Amino acid sequence: MKVHITLVGGQIRPVYRTINAISPDYIVYICSSKTKKDISHIKKFLKADIECEEIELSPTEPLEIKDMAERLANKFANDDVTVNISSGLKSWSYFFGLAFSKQSNFAVLYIDQNNILYNYNTFTSETVESDILDDIPIASYVDFNTYTPEDTAVALEIESLRRFDYKIFNELTIQNPNKNKAALSAKEGTIVSAISPSFVKWRKPNDENVNCEIQFCIENKKGKIEKTLSSPHAFDLSFSTGWFEYKVARMMNRWNMAKRVLMNCRFRSLENKEKNEVDIIVDAGKKAVFVECKTQIFNSTDIDKFNSVIKNYGGNGCKGIFITEAPMQSINIEKCNDHNLLNFSLKSQNNAESKLFFLLNTKLNEINT
Repeated sequence: MKVHITLVGGQIRPVYRTINAISPDYIVYICSSKTKKDISHIKKFLKADIECEEIELSPTEPLEIKDMAERLANKFANDDVTVNISSGLKSWSYFFGLAFSKQSNFAVLYIDQNNILYNYNTFTSETVESDILDDIPIASYVDFNTYTPEDTAVALEIESLRRFDYKIFNELTIQNPNKNKAALSAKEGTIVSAISPSFVKWRKPNDENVNCEIQFCIENKKGKIEKTLSSPHAFDLSFSTGWFEYKVARMMNRWNMAKRVLMNCRFRSLENKEKNEVDIIVDAGKKAVFVECKTQIFNSTDIDKFNSVIKNYGGNGCKGIFITEAPMQSINIEKCNDHNLLNFSLKSQNNAESKLFFLLNTKLNEINT
């Protein structure tokens, strides 16, 4: 019988990815009282319903751990046994590694963050193929490929409107979010500036028109600029720095490692309530890259929140990068480094796109702490 013994710790991806790669006949889950609940989550990701048993084991008592490893080695002495030490405790890994390295029909396995599965008995390895985005519990997202050439043209127009008067543009599109939240949810609406005759007016898509129409009027001492923009995503591009997120997503989509780019990714709690979100997630083949976009960082706690989202939904193997338009302050760069987050500013770089791709290519395969 093809038996697979897997240690269950805080990270479940190494567990189910290995099981799916080797397709055992029988599974023995080694868990603690704290990780026992994670077994049900592991089973949701398995490609097949496999007969199994669960053994709760002490995390600290060496004699108990050693005894269990040897008992299982004797029980399955005549079977083809693999032991996955990627997850779980180091105390378990040590004793199970010793017990299952003594016979030719035993093999100790380890899978790293780049999806390379190692057999420590034969010193061989293979890359495990998996859909990276299937591992992430995304409740909703917008696929970058749904954006059109009209959306691209609108995004460029919005960026030029912003340059005409940053203060008025920001007042109309991103300031006072609580005040404007109800207005922005309406099919049609207008937001008027409190400091000038400027306004923004919109009409969202309906059954007769797939495009959203946005009318901007920005007036200051230098003059007045009026534009009417129309595209499927014109509304999303106009408000809450959507144009900048799209600008970064377009850039990421041109990266040679990007297989798929998802925007406005939202996660939900067990009660199915919206819990967290991230601006962009990129399927980079071996791993996912989480991207947070801000024109500039006003509150350094945004970095902490982003790091928490990556750890909770992406796991330790994902990469995270904070991309800003304006140069980051040194304190925020330091905080990104503390969290092992990459950071990049578009305005502080010549040939920003090629330098961003160089950074990503250099760091993608590095193993996270």
